Amino acid sequence: MTLHGAPFPRPGGLEITERALRFCRFPSRSRLADIGCGRGETIRHILKNHDFHILGIDKDEALIGELLSEDEGFPVMTGDALRLPFPDDGLDGLLYECSFSKMESPSGVLEEAFRVLKGGGFLIVSDFYAAGEERTFSGILGRVERKEALIARMEKAGFALDFFEDFSAGLPGLWGQMVLDNGLERLRELIGVGGPLCDVRCRYGLFVGRKPEADAL
Repeated sequence: MTLHGAPFPRPGGLEITERALRFCRFPSRSRLADIGCGRGETIRHILKNHDFHILGIDKDEALIGELLSEDEGFPVMTGDALRLPFPDDGLDGLLYECSFSKMESPSGVLEEAFRVLKGGGFLIVSDFYAAGEERTFSGILGRVERKEALIARMEKAGFALDFFEDFSAGLPGLWGQMVLDNGLERLRELIGVGGPLCDVRCRYGLFVGRKPEADAL
């Protein structure tokens, strides 16, 4: 996700990415995809620090075009999370970093993720969740649902939750930096319509689900 053309300042940043990769322990040359890749911050990090194949996919054609104009070999493409360009059982891992909550058909997205992941493959979601009332905002937060609801969605799609870690400690710094960068009124506009944020008691977490091995399906 991007904000004013720059990477969205995720709570925890690439620390969350690394935490997920350490947990999943992907073998060398694993095939990964970053869905809703924005300006490709995670892709650059993985290419620099890990021996994995990774492709970034984002629905923003202008953004992808800009990235490819800067580096025509950069591994990104325009695509839809509901119709991923991979065969059945083709990937070892999928990342949705601050993007899953913005997708309009979460059940369909998870079904498609289940299709393209290998047995034993990992679904990595880092995103906002609610400790209070669930709300959907028209701006940068998108759909903020309770942790239990997100886990239930994953399980309904066939995934088993293997790992969860809360990264909410980074939220005060995030909101503070965004106020400094944009001003309070502009931040309210960026969050969008959806009701009082205080009622949501917004949190941020890392959810890692695993697709069962083929013989367990």
